[in-house]
Amino acid sequence: RSVFWLMSAGAFTMAALPVSAQFIVSNLANDAASSWDLGAPAGLKGVANDFTTGSGPGWTLNSVTLNLFVDPNEQDPSQDLSLILAQNNGGVPGSSLGSFTTGIPSSGDTKYSPTGTITLAPNTTYWLVAGYPVNDVVYWTYTTDVSQTGGSGWSIGDDSYTFNDPNWEVLGDDVPVLLGVNATPVPEPSTYAMIAGFSLGSFAGWRRWCSRA
Repeated sequence: RSVFWLMSAGAFTMAALPVSAQFIVSNLANDAASSWDLGAPAGLKGVANDFTTGSGPGWTLNSVTLNLFVDPNEQDPSQDLSLILAQNNGGVPGSSLGSFTTGIPSSGDTKYSPTGTITLAPNTTYWLVAGYPVNDVVYWTYTTDVSQTGGSGWSIGDDSYTFNDPNWEVLGDDVPVLLGVNATPVPEPSTYAMIAGFSLGSFAGWRRWCSRA
């Protein structure tokens, strides 16, 4: 029975904490139409697409997934992809909020994790900005299907952009790039208080049971 007390407390705690994240918004299941060249200097250059979070306490960004195409008729990529998360600045990418661990790109869906902790605020638009130092080698696939799957209030912007110094310009209307966002809800303080209270109560009950045994 003492084991039962401890298992019950542990089970409750695990149930109350956030579960492993899945795609909280994605259009990766859509058919690809073509792709945009990512050839550009690193930083706020290349190709960008926005996504918007829904209501809630906030989310920890675990990873993003991009569908890329590497042209087999060109030179093999030998340099790392540049990928950052940027704030929204009047409908175009603004300052960088963090970067992702990337590596040499390859074709297909590829997951990239942030280099540090990134917390997404509710009801907020963010931009994923990707670039590659060499032209005509690495491309970000886009779709003409603007449908998507995801949590309530989450969305992926319909238009993708490129940086044509000094401004960002729309690459095309209703042609979002293929991407997915993986995030975990940030527990509200009341959740942690509830977990702590239940755990302390369960431990006290276990001690009382042991003293009577």
